Amino acid sequence: MAAVLERITAEGALTSRDFEHDGQRGTHFWWGWKPQKIALDYLWRCGVLHVAARRNFHKVYDLTQRVVPSHAALPHPGEAEHVEWACRTALDRLGAASARDIVKFWHALSIDQVKRWLAQASTSGEVIPVLVESADGSSPPRPAFAPADITARIPRLPKPPVGMRLLCPFDPVLRDRARAKRLFNFDFRFEGFVPAAQRTHGYYVMAILEGDRFVGKVDPKFDRSTGTLKIGRLWWEPGVKVTRARRSAFEAGVERLATWIGAGDVEIAADARRMLKS
Repeated sequence: MAAVLERITAEGALTSRDFEHDGQRGTHFWWGWKPQKIALDYLWRCGVLHVAARRNFHKVYDLTQRVVPSHAALPHPGEAEHVEWACRTALDRLGAASARDIVKFWHALSIDQVKRWLAQASTSGEVIPVLVESADGSSPPRPAFAPADITARIPRLPKPPVGMRLLCPFDPVLRDRARAKRLFNFDFRFEGFVPAAQRTHGYYVMAILEGDRFVGKVDPKFDRSTGTLKIGRLWWEPGVKVTRARRSAFEAGVERLATWIGAGDVEIAADARRMLKS
């Protein structure tokens, strides 16, 4: 870590590729990290380094004090302050959560730290125990915790949006696969790190959210050379019937995604078109 930090301090922003390593590395394409990459990631997570940019998916690291000096000048929080922030912000965003759900949200705490915080917050009356049902009743209610004012928050929630949304695979509602399955009976997995031959749905499969229900998955690809958003395959969840309104909503959702990413054209493959007619 000292050597990595010394080079970045002297030379400026660098990527992992700027550090040579002749020792044996892991064989996995994504996670066979060399020691310098581990050091870079650790220093980034500690706040010593900051990701200043990305080059072809690779992080470009620089000193935090050079990238965001106002942030670097802030006082460093202690452990108690860090635990308070991580637990409270995770629970606020999740609404109701188990200790495991809170751990998974930021990946910044141990399960023991979260359990101790929940015990203290319950004793002080800031957090209350609740039972959480799955959206479709497919699994029994499970114990969890919620902010003490949860019953006042629920009536203020906005109504689900009309139409369909194609959700990024890293959306907070999806990235905890076990929680998505438990709450919504929706089994979703990002397969970008899965070898192509072993993928079930696709490299960048997206979830289809219709109102407050997950109704399917879609395999899109943006061809930047032609400016075309290509829809390769489409899967509906069990029990989802393809109506004229649902087909129109899906097409509108695809057009919305195309607008967001700057695609000038949309191309729907034959396999996906068949699923729109079934």
